[in-house]
Amino acid sequence: MAENVDVEQLILETRQFEFADGLREIQYGLLLGSIGFITWVGIHPEWLAYVFRLTQDFGSWAVWMAFILIWLIPIAAAFGTLALMNFARRRWLWRESGMVKASRIAVSRRVNIIAAVTLLVGLVVGFRLPPVTAVDEWYAARVLYASMGWASGVFFIAFSRDIGLRRYLWIGLIGGLASTLLLLFPLQFGEAGLVFGLGWGVMLLASGAAVLWGARKKTAGENIDG
Repeated sequence: MAENVDVEQLILETRQFEFADGLREIQYGLLLGSIGFITWVGIHPEWLAYVFRLTQDFGSWAVWMAFILIWLIPIAAAFGTLALMNFARRRWLWRESGMVKASRIAVSRRVNIIAAVTLLVGLVVGFRLPPVTAVDEWYAARVLYASMGWASGVFFIAFSRDIGLRRYLWIGLIGGLASTLLLLFPLQFGEAGLVFGLGWGVMLLASGAAVLWGARKKTAGENIDG
């Protein structure tokens, strides 16, 4: 007698497999943290003074070289963690089950649209409503980063419902609500970028590390039992 196969459930479990070990969160956390760091460094007075001295010594092309070099940090973080992720999966996590190639579209179009709409709504609300703090020349930057935080929060909440992994719901709720705090402090552009990047980065790293630790222990136990 042929066994009925729930195709939709099988597709969902296959999609979950890509995010079941927490390594994707670690990758995203490192990427956001590094972007926040270079946003802060990129407009720091000491860095700008250093770049200005380079232009005096070597010409205007030094500005482009400095710009390229500083943006190599998040690029290296993205590709470096991807290589380490694949190595860890082949070496420890997926050694018995075999590698599963991730879908090119890991996140549905609906989730991306919801996040984009949230970003636009956040910007409109942030600029139209009376500010919660005294307005200064950096208020627009804080609204931008807060809106990005709200959009990221809604993204993870929608993604949690889309893929069926509850931990992304909590990431979205905590990160989205915490992003509102950016409006309460007189942060400049670089400082707001640093807080945004490190805040989301640390949260994603912590979540990914906890999930990875559990997956590693489970894999080690299965290898011992086997």
